[in-house]
Amino acid sequence: MNNVQKERIRMMIREELYSLVEGRNQFDPKKVLKLIPQDKFLSYEWKKIKNKYKGSKEAKGLEHIFNYYIDGDPSLERQYSKIK
Repeated sequence: MNNVQKERIRMMIREELYSLVEGRNQFDPKKVLKLIPQDKFLSYEWKKIKNKYKGSKEAKGLEHIFNYYIDGDPSLERQYSKIK
């Protein structure tokens, strides 16, 4: 195997590992806002932290909800991926 082939294989492995780490779902604040009213727990949590992330910080609050509750929960991930 020459160096070019080795480098191509390394790049393929890096891309695959990156996709595994990133997960299927990407954070989208609009999708999270649509999902919150559908789930009672998420709406409760959003009401608790909404005042902390007022104004321009709202996207950070939605990202917090996504990272802590949606990402990793199979049922919420399914609901999230169905939202367009």
